[in-house]
Amino acid sequence: MPVVSLEKAVEPLVNVVPNIKRMAYFAKEKCQSSSPDKLTLDESASIIIYTMEWDPHEQSLYFMLNATLPQENRQQLKPWFLYLKLVFTALSHIPSQRVCVYRGVNDNLKERYTKGTIVVWWVFSSCTACIEVLENEAFLQKEGKRTIFNIKSDSAKDIQRYSQFDNEDEILLLPGRVSKVMGYLQNSDGLCTIQLKEIKPPHPYINMLG
Repeated sequence: MPVVSLEKAVEPLVNVVPNIKRMAYFAKEKCQSSSPDKLTLDESASIIIYTMEWDPHEQSLYFMLNATLPQENRQQLKPWFLYLKLVFTALSHIPSQRVCVYRGVNDNLKERYTKGTIVVWWVFSSCTACIEVLENEAFLQKEGKRTIFNIKSDSAKDIQRYSQFDNEDEILLLPGRVSKVMGYLQNSDGLCTIQLKEIKPPHPYINMLG
């Protein structure tokens, strides 16, 4: 499958993601003329548009893509193929990092993440390298059931310079990651912290960047 421009990559998504052409235009406008990772303008824009927020947010590209990726019916993913090829190509140029990252979820997920469990995340996951970012209620509420994932990753992609938001130290984890639950800590105020460590998959799987 060829790598195409962002405009061509989103054409099959016109009837899937509202305002996709307009947002692709804005993403391209935000691109710098040069990338330290030697990405093309279209490659840079494919990451920027992933980080962009629509109103309502449920119509954002990232939201709709991540809702589609885990679906068993792979035909639903077909309109995304050109965009995925472009964004995976872009991300392949960004060096993978071994780093601890954090992700907040407004729910208590400890029942799904018992110690020793092997888990696979089939979606893109936006994280931060700076735990203080989670003090923002846009990412984690102050009260009620909450989970902070502390993830030791071997394949994290630093997309801060390609993010719509320049103060979040944004790190992107790619789909298909396999992790082991190392443990969790339950606080009395409803906050649960779950520690994950990325591991090599026990069985080979398709390399999405190929």
